[in-house]
Amino acid sequence: MGIPKCVIFGLLFGVLFGIAIQGLLGLEFFPRYSMTLEEMLRIFLLNSLLATVLAFGGTIFSIIEVRFHSYGRVYKTLDKTVNPLYFILKRFSPEYEKLGTLWRSLYLASFFPLVCLFLIAFVIGLFLTAFLLASQDIGFFLKLLPHISLELLAFSYAAKTGLEANKKLEKQIFRKDINSFRSEAGKLLKSGKSWKRILVVCSLLLLAAVLERIFVGF
Repeated sequence: MGIPKCVIFGLLFGVLFGIAIQGLLGLEFFPRYSMTLEEMLRIFLLNSLLATVLAFGGTIFSIIEVRFHSYGRVYKTLDKTVNPLYFILKRFSPEYEKLGTLWRSLYLASFFPLVCLFLIAFVIGLFLTAFLLASQDIGFFLKLLPHISLELLAFSYAAKTGLEANKKLEKQIFRKDINSFRSEAGKLLKSGKSWKRILVVCSLLLLAAVLERIFVGF
């Protein structure tokens, strides 16, 4: 599943859950018509942190897992907790089934950006749908769209950065070369190109925060 489909499906499921939750619980939303500069900066910093995790989280978790793998007994116990995921994935990839315990888990981490992006889109779809149904405030709803659209664009670009990094690590995973994997993962975390992209993402998120304050906060 690519990034556009991931966003679309996340929003779609969010909308469906928003309709269901609003129908069952009858929530009430009271829109805020003010936002301080401090709140705007806080939102920007949190979103920037989330985007950075989105881009580098899969790689960081993989490095941690490689180090943690030396604790054999503990690692095997933790590995069993995600066995259902392995059972599903191996039905879609014959090569995946041939991977050992460590390598199949590292391969699973390569999907981290898409999973996070799906959840972000899901939460946005859920919130917007529940809010619109509860408040009936179409004018305020339309004011939310510019900055939310920009945030989704920024998160998608961060996810693309993460997927490209994980694609490079996949080669080492299927070769089962632990030293090359560590070396490549370290290079990716230090990559100037990746951090320049994060700078672009943070710029988009700052613009989104400013738009939110202009359209919603004043």
